[in-house]
Amino acid sequence: MTFSKAELQPKTGWPEARADRLDDAELSRRSAAILAIYVANPVHRGPFEAMDRLRAQTAGRRGTRQYAIRVTGSSGAGKSTLAKTFVKKVTARGHHADGERPAVYVDLEQACTVKRMWSSILHAYHDGFADEGSVESLRKRAVDAILRSGTSLLLVDEVQHLFYRSKDGLAATDAFKRLLDAGVTSLALLGDEEGRRLLESNVQLVNRMVTPADIRRLDPASDADLDLLGEFLKRFDAAMVAAKLHDRPAGLHDPRLVNILMEVGGGVIGAMINVIREASDHAHLRAAERIEPFDLARAIDGWSDGQNRGAANPFRRA
Repeated sequence: MTFSKAELQPKTGWPEARADRLDDAELSRRSAAILAIYVANPVHRGPFEAMDRLRAQTAGRRGTRQYAIRVTGSSGAGKSTLAKTFVKKVTARGHHADGERPAVYVDLEQACTVKRMWSSILHAYHDGFADEGSVESLRKRAVDAILRSGTSLLLVDEVQHLFYRSKDGLAATDAFKRLLDAGVTSLALLGDEEGRRLLESNVQLVNRMVTPADIRRLDPASDADLDLLGEFLKRFDAAMVAAKLHDRPAGLHDPRLVNILMEVGGGVIGAMINVIREASDHAHLRAAERIEPFDLARAIDGWSDGQNRGAANPFRRA
């Protein structure tokens, strides 16, 4: 079931973008507004609950050997969003003493050395001297910060950046093992598919891990996954209207659009949102009341095909 040629024609606004819609302030507002939209990703629920179980187990037996959990996924899977949301929600529960931080998020920079890893952890704890000191002094201060803050789960994002040199990968693995064996905190190790392969390759670290909680891709052959995606898109659509991005909802939960976005995004919701974002801008620049199939088709022509995400635009399929 596809869209007819008539359905792919614009129904509101102009057929093309107009220069008088290029208002810098409004475009900036729209960009910030769509980035601020948060709709719970249905495939994040399992990893969230798995991390929460590990955090709770750690809090109940602090000082004894702890464990790590692997949370990896493809680009666009929403790993960082999941981790940051986890920290916010766990903290908002208020089940900790004043001054404690039960979960802390650490974002590793590219080509990260072990020294920079400890510095990144100290930055996450707002240490004013996070970049000063030897590897060992940084490690000790980071451990002190973790213990002092009562952190039961340290979420370390972009772990693949630690493995750009083999010696740093080995040193990072040893650093993780020392934290776990000393009972300092449990770890959630987040990264892309390369990070997954690297973590899997270290048997000693694997032996200190609980069952992985990787973020899966949605399956286009699964009716249940199509339903999950349809509900997500319906809520995202409503959120765009609430954010005054469009006057009317686009009807993104139309089964035909659900199937097309599933195909174009390869089952990764983040990639689908990128297409919707481009379509939203296109609809705005031609003063349309809502995102229309016309805008989505143009977005796939431009963004998706331009990024080599797919061999053909499903809207153009005969």
